[in-house]
Amino acid sequence: MTPIAVAPKITEPGYPYMFRTCNTIDMDAAPVVEFMAAKLPQVKTLGILAATDDNGRGAVNIYTQITKPTTAKPDGVYIVTNEDAQNIGILKQLKELGYKGVLFGAST
Repeated sequence: MTPIAVAPKITEPGYPYMFRTCNTIDMDAAPVVEFMAAKLPQVKTLGILAATDDNGRGAVNIYTQITKPTTAKPDGVYIVTNEDAQNIGILKQLKELGYKGVLFGAST
């Protein structure tokens, strides 16, 4: 049993005695996309800043359908990390760079 692992592959078929007590990253990311589409029509482009761990890579894989690498400033930025300290550093840097878009975040 894993109490906090968010990587979907941990409980894929073939592991009949592996259990989790939390959502996978894709379970958490899908409602964010639905919320943005329904409530924030001004967010037409979305950038993702993710930690290079299973949590961050899982979120990037889910969002690749709605994001494209671009040099233009996105309307929104979704920040996926596993530590609040990382979020704080990213938010500070975005502010220093003058980013004015909508910010979303997930910290596990």
